[in-house]
Amino acid sequence: MANRGRKKQHLWDFGTFAVGTGLAVTASDTWAPLYWPGVAASTLGALMIAMHFWNDDEILRRVPSARKGIAIMLCIGWFYLWFAKIVFVTAPLQESIYASLGDYPPGTTVAGIQWDSHRYMDLRINITNPSDYSYKDLDLELDVDGVTVLSVGKLAGLPDVKAQMDEPANGVWLLLTDGTALPVPHILNESRPTGARITCDNIVKHSSVNLAVTVTKLNYNPGPKEDLFAAKELPRSLHLEGAYSVLGRRRGVDVSIQILQPGG
Repeated sequence: MANRGRKKQHLWDFGTFAVGTGLAVTASDTWAPLYWPGVAASTLGALMIAMHFWNDDEILRRVPSARKGIAIMLCIGWFYLWFAKIVFVTAPLQESIYASLGDYPPGTTVAGIQWDSHRYMDLRINITNPSDYSYKDLDLELDVDGVTVLSVGKLAGLPDVKAQMDEPANGVWLLLTDGTALPVPHILNESRPTGARITCDNIVKHSSVNLAVTVTKLNYNPGPKEDLFAAKELPRSLHLEGAYSVLGRRRGVDVSIQILQPGG
């Protein structure tokens, strides 16, 4: 009976460990709030396995000190691998930006957009995964301070980047290939600045994507005699908000990038 109870307890320990680990590993693909409960259950299961290994006289009966030493080593090794290499691994998303007023000669195209030097300004965004791990399910909202995003295009980089404009609502998603961009909308929101949304299913390690974002400055809520398009002036900042997954953990992005002003 004692052996049967011990086996049941071991099954319970291994089950807790396996379920917790499974929840933590798959949380980002199912429901992100499961991640930390999964980490807790996995940790609890590992501790229970170590405790029973420590206390079970049937294991290495003649050398209990060796059994306890092995239990300690297994526990330390697991905690190091689990927390240092998975749960709390450093996996940043790096962003950089270059901006210009876009005073290009007639006939210029940028990522497939026929350029209008009187209205368009040019922002270049580089998004990089500098780590040794692949990132999954990147989803970013892009807004630029005080201006309207007209288009998002890809110059080079990852193959599965998609973009969608905020306006019109529920706009069409476009898979961006090198040198292509979302078409400039014919109707603009005249009451407020609007942005865009960017997604990428897989950002492999040490990779990046270079985006060209076309923006314009409008006179929002213009008067009857006021031109819709305002004089060009570089925005002061660009805001990215969203999330991505690394090793099962969903990580948030909420960053404002300052844009260097002429003479700054």
